[in-house]
Amino acid sequence: MLHIRMFHLKLVFTLMIEIAQHSKSALHPNPGNPNQETPYEIPTIPDSAKPRRQILLFPPGFDSHSLKHFKQSHSIRKVAHTCDFQDSSWSAAQTDDAELIVFDRIGVGLITLDDPNQLSVLIAKTRQNRSIKFIRSESEMQLSILPDSHSSILDEWDPDQDLNAPTLSPMPRIQRASDHSQILKGFEDDLKQTWAMQACGVNQLRWSGKGVKIAILDTGIDLNHPDWTGRQFNHRNFIDQSILDLHGHGTQCAGLAAGFSTDKHMPRFSAAPMADLHIAKVLNPDGSGPDSAILAGIDWALSQGCQILSLSVGTQMADSKPDPVYEHVARQCLKSGLLFMAAAGNDSFRPGLIRPVCRPANSPSVFAVGAIDRYLRLANFTNGSFLKTRAQIDAVAPGVDVFTTSIGPKPYGRFSGTSMAAPICAGLAALIVQDDPDCLGGLLWQRLASLAKRLPLLSTDVGMGLVSLPSSRSNA
Repeated sequence: MLHIRMFHLKLVFTLMIEIAQHSKSALHPNPGNPNQETPYEIPTIPDSAKPRRQILLFPPGFDSHSLKHFKQSHSIRKVAHTCDFQDSSWSAAQTDDAELIVFDRIGVGLITLDDPNQLSVLIAKTRQNRSIKFIRSESEMQLSILPDSHSSILDEWDPDQDLNAPTLSPMPRIQRASDHSQILKGFEDDLKQTWAMQACGVNQLRWSGKGVKIAILDTGIDLNHPDWTGRQFNHRNFIDQSILDLHGHGTQCAGLAAGFSTDKHMPRFSAAPMADLHIAKVLNPDGSGPDSAILAGIDWALSQGCQILSLSVGTQMADSKPDPVYEHVARQCLKSGLLFMAAAGNDSFRPGLIRPVCRPANSPSVFAVGAIDRYLRLANFTNGSFLKTRAQIDAVAPGVDVFTTSIGPKPYGRFSGTSMAAPICAGLAALIVQDDPDCLGGLLWQRLASLAKRLPLLSTDVGMGLVSLPSSRSNA
């Protein structure tokens, strides 16, 4: 499927054909067929690189009998199940004495090996009897934020403020659209809606996301923020002892997905202000978090019946290939009617440096979101599609100087990054589900694709285009 507009140049026409032949829709079996299985190879791990904690991917049909056999084969005495913590928070520290932790709803395990030789034995036995589908070391994930962000914190809303001032907007880091593109006036904040909401067509107030469950996996949330004080939402902590957001990123993302200001003079800055938020704290105050916490958060979101999940973390991998664990988990989510969305990452510096979509957004079954600015120009920092590795951008959403909630004494700010675009996309998806409650999982993915606003940019940069509602088509 082709997502760039026809130009009258032969070179561009040739490029269009090439992109069409390699489009992500052809590479992605998951939205329409999440049951398709992918064979994985058990890796060879040198003795010098054998950490204690390993992620296990269980094969299809792995049940209690299979678990019992696995325990006996590897002399595992104590097993913990995340389903046992359904009514309380879980963290790996709470199960230090367990040798194996099973994430029941996603078919993944976390095993702790005190002796490095145990891993060699585990891999050898697995290759022999295929008791485990895939094994890899637990990794640390990091927030998809800009290290040199020009984000600003605001005391109060000021619609007349010049957002293009160099002190507020990283405009030098934004790539201009092609000279052949339509000259756009650009979207401006007004008293009713921020530019991000206008660009996505959020002007039908009958769509508020009410009754739709959105899971935000991040650094927690600021319960002392005036917009969140007294608001009812579910939350679980999978990283430490408190849901309180000491970083600020989780509060920003929650605001963009489903924030609702208590100030009646504040414009609408979230996509789905009445959605049911499910906040999973999976990251430390420094913005990092282990696979185990993130997987536990996903497992919990499934147990809560969430329809959309937003995750704004990423890791650049040397080979850029999708991770079998997150690909498997995302497929499990699709089967359960949960659309897994993730930030594409901010590691590029276009046009000279374009890095591939980071993990886990590079998984074919994860909806990867890039960022654009108010002029519908691609954000320079947005990572791109690498067709040979299947690391693909699916769509873009506003992610430059977007207005949202913030922690600290100043309750609002403007922030940039693909990590801002992902929760906006999640909120827009919630509006679609509210309108059609049966539009879940792969169907929701396809619906987002059909509604995406085509942009005069390469599909390798913007995927299907700008995630939007039908009404936004009249704004361009």
